[in-house]
Amino acid sequence: REFAATPIREVPTLRYFLERRRGPGDHGRGRCSEGICECLPPLRGATCEHDDPPRAEQRLRGVIHYITAETEQDLRDLSRSLDTLWARFNHRFDYPVVIFHEGLSPIGRRRIVEASDNRIWFALLPRFKEVPPEWAQ
Repeated sequence: REFAATPIREVPTLRYFLERRRGPGDHGRGRCSEGICECLPPLRGATCEHDDPPRAEQRLRGVIHYITAETEQDLRDLSRSLDTLWARFNHRFDYPVVIFHEGLSPIGRRRIVEASDNRIWFALLPRFKEVPPEWAQ
C-alpha cells in the first residue's frame, strides 16, 4: 500500500528502465510522464521490481479502472465506490484497480489507497488539461 500512495520521482535512466520492452506483447514495467513514474500492475517498488500477486485465484486477467480529478466531490465518490467494489465484488477476485488521474497530490493518493482493501495503481494522464489545436478552433 505504501508503494501505491507514494509517487516515484523520475531520475536519469529510470524512464528507460521502466519503459523498455523485452519482447512482443511486453509493455515494460511502468511509465514516466511529467517527472513522475508509475508502475504497471502487478509491479510495485521504486523501480517496479516487486511483484504484487492477487490474494485470490483469478480465472481471467484484467483490471478495473477509474478516472478522477482531485476535487473533494470526486475523491469522496471514488472512496465510496472503491469501498463498495471491494465489499460486493473484488474481495473474491482481487483484480488490480488502476486510477487514471490528472496529477494527484500525495494526500489525494493516500486517501484513495486507504479507502478500501483493493490493490491500487495510479496512471497519470499526461497533458490531460491541454486542448488539442484542432479542437481550439
